[in-house]
Amino acid sequence: MALSLKYITALITYFLIVFSGNEFKHRLKMNLNCSLNSLHLNRADSNCLNCSDVKRMKPVKLLDRGIVKKVWLVDWDGNEIVVSKLTNPIYQSDFFKNLKNLLEFQSSKMVTKVLGFCGHSIFYEYYRFGNMNNLHSILPKYRLFSFKSKFKFCIDYVQIINFLHQSSMVMCDSNSLQKTLSQYLISDNLEILLNDMDACPKLSKNKTIICGHRSIRGDLVAPEQIIKGNHYDHRIDIWKIPDVCHWIIKDTKVPSFSLKILHWIHGRCKSLQPTLRPDANNVLSVYQIVMYLLP
Repeated sequence: MALSLKYITALITYFLIVFSGNEFKHRLKMNLNCSLNSLHLNRADSNCLNCSDVKRMKPVKLLDRGIVKKVWLVDWDGNEIVVSKLTNPIYQSDFFKNLKNLLEFQSSKMVTKVLGFCGHSIFYEYYRFGNMNNLHSILPKYRLFSFKSKFKFCIDYVQIINFLHQSSMVMCDSNSLQKTLSQYLISDNLEILLNDMDACPKLSKNKTIICGHRSIRGDLVAPEQIIKGNHYDHRIDIWKIPDVCHWIIKDTKVPSFSLKILHWIHGRCKSLQPTLRPDANNVLSVYQIVMYLLP
């Protein structure tokens, strides 16, 4: 069977990332004015950057840190950029897996935009609102208090889950509510974007996965994940949807008819038997009906 063009492209990109050395820089299709060894800031008045410009970038503040990487907001000639730097070579494969996945889906509006990469640093657009954990502190600034305005973010979230599942991928980095929310950024126009894809494995040939090699703990862990050595599938993401949506719409008066529909679909998402849970597209369809029926 012939390999698809998409698969071949992704494979070539992966080997370029791993074996190209410090001077290889990804160039987005939209940045045609920059050479292969440079990147553009997606601004009409910005110059092209290359690996030598990294030394001239001034750190502004540390945005996040973990066992794999540190994420900094940096300044380059008045432009704010986010740079993610590998901190532990042991996790190099995870670091570049994230980059590979993000590059593969750059054409989608559901993922953060990669400006380029150089060695063990990846450069992104800066999203000033940060991740979804900040949502409830942001919405009041825009007077978004209603159920309708908040429920829109539930739809955004499920759209991303559906997008991942259509690509045979599962969001493994979601054992707790806080961790799950940290995987998504809020764009300037208040949309949810998938940001971290280093733990989004593709389903195996038998349509199953195992998230990591250690026992899994957390308040969002699906029942089938608790059994050591057990294989499971995309339905672990479905189990977590009600928790995320309930958090998004908390402290909001929900219309009674919406509440009944959500109680029904969320009850199905929480089925102990994974095969009884709806798929992400079904949940999305129900959510869209709820939104349509709102005044």
